[in-house]
Amino acid sequence: MDNGLWIFLLLVVAAVWYGRAAYRKRSGIAGAANNLRKLVDRERRGTSEASDLPEWERSLSLLDRHPSEYNQLNMEIGVVEAFVFFLMRHYPEDERIGLLREEASFRKDTVMGFKVNRP
Repeated sequence: MDNGLWIFLLLVVAAVWYGRAAYRKRSGIAGAANNLRKLVDRERRGTSEASDLPEWERSLSLLDRHPSEYNQLNMEIGVVEAFVFFLMRHYPEDERIGLLREEASFRKDTVMGFKVNRP
């Protein structure tokens, strides 16, 4: 009986993992996150172009609908800060800069209730 319970638990965990991976792929979260990683890297290397703005906006709007994923990616690579620097470099007159700068200064320390920044 104990072996059957462990096998059932393992199958439940595998199903949850598979379901989460399928959801990320189907909803486009994984693609948006990869695109933002690429854009952040280009911004930090100084090779970004003004024509990248639609890609930034499309990926950010998709992740904005998934707050946990958005917060996790922001904690991991600082997406908001990089977007602020991108706007300041290519679109200094953009009115979103002030709001985004404030958002970047208040980084969350939890993702789905788990502590991310440990002192």
